[in-house]
Amino acid sequence: MEIKMNKEIRDYAETMFFGLSLRQFLFSALGCLLSVGIFFLFRSDLVLQILSYVAQTERDFMKQRQAEGIAAAGSCDMSYSTFYKRCKEMED
Repeated sequence: MEIKMNKEIRDYAETMFFGLSLRQFLFSALGCLLSVGIFFLFRSDLVLQILSYVAQTERDFMKQRQAEGIAAAGSCDMSYSTFYKRCKEMED
């Protein structure tokens, strides 16, 4: 059985938790606690921001689809009334 030992004492680094030194572990835990605290502090604003992003994205998609439909109708040289009549004929 061999045990790996550093020849120089300065090269030795003690690991305490999950392969991290005590200092690294403490600052990692502090960072996690701080981020969780910030999340709960701004939770309502965060949810509002996410919902407004989803609504804005959906509006952009609707405008894009509307523009594509208008372009497709215009390329067929169709007026609105002709297009409406054809849609009604397709439904019947």
